[in-house]
Formats: sequence, C-alpha cells, structure tokens
Amino acid sequence: MKHLIVFNLPEEQEELDLHLNASKFHSVLWEFEQILRRMTKYNTHPTEDRELNELESALVGCIREKFYELYNDEDITL
Repeated sequence: MKHLIVFNLPEEQEELDLHLNASKFHSVLWEFEQILRRMTKYNTHPTEDRELNELESALVGCIREKFYELYNDEDITL
C-alpha cells in the first residue's frame, strides 16, 4: 500500500514543511518527555548536579501531567 500526499506549491509550503519535519518534531517531544521522566524519577535538575526543591518537583509533575493530557486528548503515543 502506498500513500500519496499532494501539496500545491507555493501556497501550501508551510503545510509541506510541517509534514517533512514531523519526525524531528516527534524526536524533540520524545526527548522532552524523557527529561521530564528523569526529573520525576530521580528528582534531579536536568543541567545542574542537584536535587529539585519541593516547588520545582511539583512544577515538573504538573508539566508532565499536562504533557500527557495533551497527548491523550489527541490520541497520540510516543
């Protein structure tokens, strides 16, 4: 089975660029999710050698929760 997507250029250049970059977008989101997972699992700052304080830890938890909520709302999996 083949799938063909046709774009009318130059009018739909932006849409074409989105499709061509989809795998890059996926990679960035996957890496961001991994950073949030490590921060949650190990309670550590991603660029500094220290533990997260209580407020940072709660914020990371809220961001991760919202991240998954947005993905689930769109029925997307990483």
